[in-house]
Parts: sequence; structure tokens; C-alpha cells
Amino acid sequence: MSSNVIRLRCRGESGVLPDFLLAVLSRPEAIGWLRDCAAATAVPFITKAVLGSQEVLLPPLDVQQEIVESLVLLQERSTAHRELAAAITRARGLLVAQLTGSPTSATSPAT
Repeated sequence: MSSNVIRLRCRGESGVLPDFLLAVLSRPEAIGWLRDCAAATAVPFITKAVLGSQEVLLPPLDVQQEIVESLVLLQERSTAHRELAAAITRARGLLVAQLTGSPTSATSPAT
């Protein structure tokens, strides 16, 4: 590992759930803040002190847990919808091929 790698750990007494912190720090605004604060060198980096200055509002643990559970549910639904859309697109391509007498290929993308 490089000396430019910072590992974040949420210890039991920290009052923050790891999945909640990941969700907060994964927001586009937080990523933009990190990019803005990163030192402009050949390989951008951010110091522990600068990262420590990032404000994170922490609701109570039970609220954090509810938020995490909601985000997991939304991610599961998003994945299911993406898979359904891909299946419909494949079925559409197969249907077009069947109706037009075109050769089908299981690996070719349907349009």
C-alpha cells in the first residue's frame, strides 16, 4: 500500500455505522468535496487532517440503521429493475429476429 492510502474504520464506540458512513461519503457532493480538497499533484491525494475536516452529520444509531436498510432496499430494487430492463431488451431483440427471419445470436446485443 501507498502512504497516500487512508483507511477509515468505524469502531463500536464511534457512534457511526460503517454502511451509513459509506453512503454519506459516496454522495456526489462528498466526492466533489474530496476532489476539490485533494492536493493537485501527479497523483491527487488528501491528508488525514483535511479528510477529518469533512463534516458528517450523525443521526442516532437507530436512525442510521433505518437509513441503511432503506438504501439497501433501494439498491435491490434498482438492480432488479436494471436486470428486468436488460431481459426485456434481449427479448425484444429475439422477437425482432424471429419476426423478420434474421439469424439470432445469444451473445449479440439486442437493439
